[in-house]
Amino acid sequence: MSIYLMKRIKTWVPFKITISLSNGGFTTPLGDVDSANHNRLQVIQGALSVENYLKDIIIFHFFGAADDKAKEFNSRILDTDWCSYGNKCKLARDIIAEKGLLEKKELDSFEQLLRKVGNWRNAFAHGNFEVDHDKVFLCYYKEKPRRDELSEDLLTEIELLFGDAYSGITKIHSKQKGEDASSETII
Repeated sequence: MSIYLMKRIKTWVPFKITISLSNGGFTTPLGDVDSANHNRLQVIQGALSVENYLKDIIIFHFFGAADDKAKEFNSRILDTDWCSYGNKCKLARDIIAEKGLLEKKELDSFEQLLRKVGNWRNAFAHGNFEVDHDKVFLCYYKEKPRRDELSEDLLTEIELLFGDAYSGITKIHSKQKGEDASSETII
């Protein structure tokens, strides 16, 4: 038996970094820029995990156990560009409300949490890093141009937000599957 190791591709991965050289020049260690880029990937992957659970909630509602029709529904509808993260959130919210998986107040809080996950995903996916002396900023647009310092406090807040979202969505998914816990819906 041989073990197949998938090739790890290399691509040109440019990301814009603006460096301020005024007032003393560049003082931020390059490791901070690497950490910022690592955090970008973590946010994007975390948002994808949440989105995959949203898809599982939707598929389970319509199909129960994953079968060929569920897989086709996933590939022809949920994985298309017109079924956005926001649309999946709305559909999953309706299902969660209809099935009574959360009380109204919890559902509203959960919806806010999902919105914040999507907002941070967009900020990190489409924003640029700016280095100013010993600080790294994330520059992005959300209702207006924004420039957030990637401070320890902000990064901890984002980390906790994603932890709460993942914990919440997995609990909802488990509660939903409690009707038929023996079937697997993850595609």
